[in-house]
Amino acid sequence: MSKVYDSDENHDDSRVALEELVKTILKWHKTTMDETRDILSVQEGTEINVHIERPIQAQEQPAPLVLTGDLLRAFKMGIVMSMAKFEDLPFQVSLSEGESIEDWETDFPMPRNHSVH
Repeated sequence: MSKVYDSDENHDDSRVALEELVKTILKWHKTTMDETRDILSVQEGTEINVHIERPIQAQEQPAPLVLTGDLLRAFKMGIVMSMAKFEDLPFQVSLSEGESIEDWETDFPMPRNHSVH
């Protein structure tokens, strides 16, 4: 977000800035949780590649994994456990009747759709 808020002006600017921040956090959270839930639909036999951005040694790049059996179940359990840690935000917001997070205009860029390869 690039708007500058003048603290000498009316406190309305601060309120607007806070509302924009909260809306951006809520929209990011909903979008990210939805994408994470989508990962749970990964199918048996899916191959995943984990890329380490800056490996110390070339051999640190792990070999692809094929998600089958216990490995698939463990993968999904890891996703569920991660979601449980981040599902609830440390604050609550009441939406007006008929109001939806998807309808909010925010400067938040929608996350890239990462797929499991």
